[in-house]
Amino acid sequence: MWRNGIINGCEYWVKSFSESSYYGINEGRISKLSVRRDGREIISYDRGWDL
Repeated sequence: MWRNGIINGCEYWVKSFSESSYYGINEGRISKLSVRRDGREIISYDRGWDL
């Protein structure tokens, strides 16, 4: 379910499922997402966008 890695200097964590969900991004498979650059969170989704 959880995956993480680094792309273009950004570290990411993703929680995804095999089927789409109402709680996913655009009702898709990703229910949680966090992206950090230089230790600072630049985007976050936890069953809704965190502002």
